Amino acid sequence: MNEAVPEQVTEAPAESTNAAQPAPVSIQANQMKINGQFISYSNAGQGNGQAIIDANHNQVATWGGASVQSGNDGANTHFIGHNPGIFNVLFSLGNGQSIDVSDSANNVTTYTISHIVTVDDYGMAADGTDYWDQITGSGGGERITLQTCINDDYNLIVFANK
Repeated sequence: MNEAVPEQVTEAPAESTNAAQPAPVSIQANQMKINGQFISYSNAGQGNGQAIIDANHNQVATWGGASVQSGNDGANTHFIGHNPGIFNVLFSLGNGQSIDVSDSANNVTTYTISHIVTVDDYGMAADGTDYWDQITGSGGGERITLQTCINDDYNLIVFANK
């Protein structure tokens, strides 16, 4: 003889009082906006940039080029960030997309991606092109260069111009 099993009634869980904070709707000072994601950065330069991102994989820092981001100094600013980490967003980018970057006074400059390349740790692409000076130098006009690791030997480089 089979007896019916009574139906179990469970209550819905109570709403959490620790609801997620809404995402910012506009860029703040020392931030970049990439594919709708707001990313904070520190003006650090070669002296401190690597230590900053190593301490926090969700932080970006300047490294080569101009050590302080300015959208009107006519120079390259080179930003580094970790993958895995905050700069994994770079893998979703393509030529022609825009990146907004604010300086410390919250002046926003829009840059357009012109070139994406894979290089080794010395700035060399597989075809033998040496990108080191273009990545880390300050020349070449108002632009930004974004860099993240692909693995221990190769880096993804995104070039964007004003």
